[in-house]
Amino acid sequence: MYYVDVILPLPLRTLFTYGVDDSIGKTITTGCRVHVPFGKKDKGYTAIVVSVHNNKPREYDVKNIIDCPDPEPVFMPLQMALLSWMSSYYMAPQGDVVKCMLPSLLRDGDGATAKYKPKTVQYLRLGSMAFDTGINLTEKQSGLFDCYKELSGYHENGVEIVPVSKKTLIEKSGTSDVPFKTLIDKHILEYYSVQIGRLPEYNGVLVSPKQLSAAQNTAKIQIENSFAQGKTCLLHGVTASGKTEIYINLIRKTIDSGKQALFLLPEIALTVQIMKRLQVVFGQDMIVYHSGVSAAERVEIWKKQLGNNPYKVVVGPRSALMLPYASLGLIIVDEEHDSSYKQADSSPRYNGRDCAIWLAKKCGANVLLGSATPSVESYYNALCGKYSLVELTTRYNNIALPQIIVADMHELYHKKIIRGYFSPQLTSEIKNAVDNGSQAIIFQNRRGYTPVLMCKECGWIAECDNCNTTLTYHKKENKLSCHYCSGNYQIPKSCPKCASKTFTVKGLGTERIQEQLEQIFPSVAVERLDLDSANTVSEYENILHSFQEGEFQILVGTQMVTKGLDFDRVGVVGIMEGQNLSARADFRSSERAFQLIAQVAGRAGRKDKRGTVILQTTQPQDIVVKYVTRNDYKGFFNEILEERRALLYPPFCRLVEITVKHKNPSTATAGANALARELHALLGDCVLGPQSPAIDKIGTLYIRRIVIKIAGASLEDIKEHICRLAEKLPLNRHFAGLQVLFNVDP
Repeated sequence: MYYVDVILPLPLRTLFTYGVDDSIGKTITTGCRVHVPFGKKDKGYTAIVVSVHNNKPREYDVKNIIDCPDPEPVFMPLQMALLSWMSSYYMAPQGDVVKCMLPSLLRDGDGATAKYKPKTVQYLRLGSMAFDTGINLTEKQSGLFDCYKELSGYHENGVEIVPVSKKTLIEKSGTSDVPFKTLIDKHILEYYSVQIGRLPEYNGVLVSPKQLSAAQNTAKIQIENSFAQGKTCLLHGVTASGKTEIYINLIRKTIDSGKQALFLLPEIALTVQIMKRLQVVFGQDMIVYHSGVSAAERVEIWKKQLGNNPYKVVVGPRSALMLPYASLGLIIVDEEHDSSYKQADSSPRYNGRDCAIWLAKKCGANVLLGSATPSVESYYNALCGKYSLVELTTRYNNIALPQIIVADMHELYHKKIIRGYFSPQLTSEIKNAVDNGSQAIIFQNRRGYTPVLMCKECGWIAECDNCNTTLTYHKKENKLSCHYCSGNYQIPKSCPKCASKTFTVKGLGTERIQEQLEQIFPSVAVERLDLDSANTVSEYENILHSFQEGEFQILVGTQMVTKGLDFDRVGVVGIMEGQNLSARADFRSSERAFQLIAQVAGRAGRKDKRGTVILQTTQPQDIVVKYVTRNDYKGFFNEILEERRALLYPPFCRLVEITVKHKNPSTATAGANALARELHALLGDCVLGPQSPAIDKIGTLYIRRIVIKIAGASLEDIKEHICRLAEKLPLNRHFAGLQVLFNVDP
């Protein structure tokens, strides 16, 4: 008998010890999966072994594991190290990290039964009675048997048999199921199963990476020099400067040296175009891994990565970081600034970019961060020498950056020049574009028809029953939806407050923009790209493909249209309600707004001529508008940096955000106040709050937030104190049911 310490896939911070009976053998090692009983009812879970030892716990009776389903570990030592670091740094239970890392079919199981099953195909072969002369066959049965022998290539001299399926045999023989069933029942033929892979295969023609321009080649050499110094490298390249071709050349060199490469993208949707560009270069050496891949395929990719012939190139969003890598040599983090790299909704609330940098340092791989609008923290690190900085300041083929024209909507409305949502400048540019065979993209960062449904008589506004937010009206589905808890509601027949039957709508969503464009340009095809029109990867791909092929002229979309997409014929980009992009009460709001506008503007004029961007806003003097119209990232960065220095925000401090939730608003407030008092006593004025966020109730839970600024002190020591205080809070009977959640580097 020996013992193992395991991590259960539950939000628990404690390791659990189980005994291993000698009958199971001595094969269990760190990183193995084991099935264990847990809780009073001994429910079965799949746990991960952290250590193997001979120390029997004295405090409690030890349960034995049920079994070990794998002959080898499913976590490599590098992954075990990443698991431990993510748990510690992001203040997350190790069980949450396991659930985040491991494919669901490898971690879920009832007792000793795992859900994953290999895909098999059934073929036919000769049965035990195939040549028994005592069996009489009808003419149809004999003909069917002869057909099988012909198809299989069987001869009495022992020629190897070609696999034949039932479907093929019946089609070629022209017979029915009846004689076939007889051959099976009499053991003249029998089934056998062959395990096949689910993973896609690429059989197209492979090409070499494109030859780089002089500017691209110079940047590539500078990047390689920084790698030689062991530094993370930030590639600041304007939109359409050709960063992807540099990535491809670096990946080619990495795998030629016998190493693996990981290409991270902020969202699943971006893998569609990138995959096609990479696949023609790397073929079967490349795989795409993300949550849109089937659960069984994710298991097979995982197992292949553990085998002797793993993929050399992996492409995907932050989840691709979790795969096993035996010889990782390069990690590319494209659009490194993007907020999608940060998992914000569930534990562990990790940043894929930062985890990539840690992982690369741990295994000696190189890291390249790429962006046209780098995050303030990354650009600051580059200027300070922590990272190396390489810049591409011109577009490929020297195409000019788009001209950004500001339409002052406040003035246009005041002078009664317009009544709708489109400025004369934008309408004119769209018309010119479609008349000249070009296309237009219209960006609005809000889906649905309108965010507000209001009673005309009394001003009542439709709100979610569970969240403190308005319901979005979706005209096509004729419903009201909450974009926070996903609740759906029927359109009221009358106002619940005054019984009036007259409603109006306020605000602008992508659905309403599409409707108005179809009215303004009745002969022009308009399509929409948002979570309502493209809820799956295939739907997203179909819309992009149709736009690329020119099947419609105007594309209306949310952030889905802003990131890294490459279109040939986009001549104009319209940005609606630009003032709303930086309206959030968040220290990053201006930065996010600048990045969004610059990124979507970069979709214009990417191939052979300069594009035009119309930025509609009621606040033309805003700092974001000031710098984005000049394409002046550095000027914007310098101003934002000084603002953050004065207010002590990153990169001049680290932040830990604590969220307190409870079904009762008074309990949520009291619990947050109690925790804040303890933290103030310990840390002083660096503790801010608690405060109620703008939307202070989501689902059935009320929300209060505390923010801690950490500068010049030990982050790890402070996090340890925070965890200790937070764990005590729900133990108080007055705060039963209170949830305390952590977000490091929000």
